[in-house]
Amino acid sequence: MRSVRLAAASLLLAVSVSACAELLDLEVESVTVELCKCALLPDLEQRWEDDCASHVGVALAGDVDKARSWLELFEAEQCADCANAEKCARAEPLCSPLGGPCVASAACCGHDEQLASSAQCGSSNTCE
Repeated sequence: MRSVRLAAASLLLAVSVSACAELLDLEVESVTVELCKCALLPDLEQRWEDDCASHVGVALAGDVDKARSWLELFEAEQCADCANAEKCARAEPLCSPLGGPCVASAACCGHDEQLASSAQCGSSNTCE
């Protein structure tokens, strides 16, 4: 009897985890559409090697905790509004850390066009 309850509890946990993962996937898909519609942002489509939707999808698929944190930022900063979307486009895990790959300076975490000393995409295509 105990093994039946344990098996039922394990099955329920597996179903719950699967349902949460599916909800997270749906949320990521939805916010990706919202963020990537803002193609008028400076170099949004040129800052990453892949197109916006592919980059966001891959970046948020890597780490569930980072994805949740970024989704919370997306909501808090109202990044569905294109006027605010840059804040989310420049946040981890979408941006590349120092030493990470880049094709444009805007892809680097900490890059600011107003500050010459901010992170830049160097000649070796890494954030410096």
